[in-house]
Amino acid sequence: PHASNQTRSVQVRVSFTQPLQDGSSLTGSLNYNRTKLGYPVAVPAYFQSSINPIYQNQIDLTYRYPLLRGHGSPAYHEQMSASRQDEQAAGWRVEMLKEQLAEQATSLYFQLTADNLAVKLSEDAVHRAQKLLKYQKMREQFGLIERADRLQAEALLATRRMELSLAEATSKRGQTSLNRLMLRAPDSPLDPGAGGDLFSSVGIASLELDELLADAEKTRPAFRAVEASLAASNARLAAARNQHEMQIDLIGQVGSRALDSSANKAASQGFTLNDRFVSLSVELSDTIAGNATQASIRQAELSRQQAMLERLQLRESVKSSLANSLTILSNRHKTVA
Repeated sequence: PHASNQTRSVQVRVSFTQPLQDGSSLTGSLNYNRTKLGYPVAVPAYFQSSINPIYQNQIDLTYRYPLLRGHGSPAYHEQMSASRQDEQAAGWRVEMLKEQLAEQATSLYFQLTADNLAVKLSEDAVHRAQKLLKYQKMREQFGLIERADRLQAEALLATRRMELSLAEATSKRGQTSLNRLMLRAPDSPLDPGAGGDLFSSVGIASLELDELLADAEKTRPAFRAVEASLAASNARLAAARNQHEMQIDLIGQVGSRALDSSANKAASQGFTLNDRFVSLSVELSDTIAGNATQASIRQAELSRQQAMLERLQLRESVKSSLANSLTILSNRHKTVA
């Protein structure tokens, strides 16, 4: 009948948690409470609490060590590894763009060389047609051929001159394309044949498709980018599988207690071990079915399969490209011969 009819509480709580590299965590906490009881006016003082307000202080240090889920901190380390691999893959994709520009420049260079050779062949053809026409005119004067034969030589010369005009136009277009790729003026002088012999001294028979493919897998940026993406997918898959594990944590806790004291006494006793608390426990938790984590695992598995298929597709694409290049090179050598 003489109980308090009012309670006022103020609580100050401070805590910090430090994750550790092995997946465990260390948590420190300070809990300081002030509770003041209010009594009706009719309650005599000797029936009231002798300590009012009441101060309590609690300091704890807790160490949590995961035995299954979170062991080794895969959520951090695997994600860090995946991010680094993603960064490397992005860098290799930049190198792929540089490689594409280099391939474009190389293609335009040799195409311009071929166009210039075609111009020279056309000039020779015009010169031969002119000599033939001159010869036919002389034969016509002596009555050795008909007028139609001379007209046929004139038509041949006109055809050769038209072919020369087309060859020169093609060469100019190639010159413009290569100059603009190098950010130069379209009509800048450019002679790709000035560097000497353009034909490879390597024999076709010494080029093996498997060896070329192995070299490509070691040096081509596209393969490096796919390998980095695959490594990132493997890291994410390992992290997702760990999150699906049951959580079993070993928890050790030590702390001090200062209960029902005055303000100064509660504050000072909280930093001593006169009233201490020590515990060792095991915490177990799991999610039935775990649909969310299973979906994450499935997504990571699909990303890994996609990276593996991209690597296989890239390998076959490069192999086909190398095979076609060897065939073209062999045929062009025959043409040159």
